[in-house]
Amino acid sequence: MRLLSGRRTIAALGATSAAALLLSANASADLGVATYGSSVYWNAAQNSLLITDTVRDGYSAVARISYGGTVLIFRNANGYGTVKVSNISLPRGTTRVAISACRKDYSANGPMTGCTAWTWTNA
Repeated sequence: MRLLSGRRTIAALGATSAAALLLSANASADLGVATYGSSVYWNAAQNSLLITDTVRDGYSAVARISYGGTVLIFRNANGYGTVKVSNISLPRGTTRVAISACRKDYSANGPMTGCTAWTWTNA
């Protein structure tokens, strides 16, 4: 491994740090939340939700997403151990989204239960 001399090293590190700061300031943020029986992952680059059913209990894993005053609900009804991908078309100009993981017994038309608090991230 070859080491750079002092001045070149500082210049190289300065450029790298500045690029990293610029990227992080403009980058979207992925986010995951989970509750008993359900996990939800927001993939910001793909504008998609990955909804995983994590318990064999007859309940469906449910994802909620909120942006700009809109709340959408998506369900993974495929059973334990499965992942459902739901693509979201965010309106132009959307900068923040919130997600929440829940579960629901659709066979009994029961309420959503065990929902996590809304968690916000950059869109």
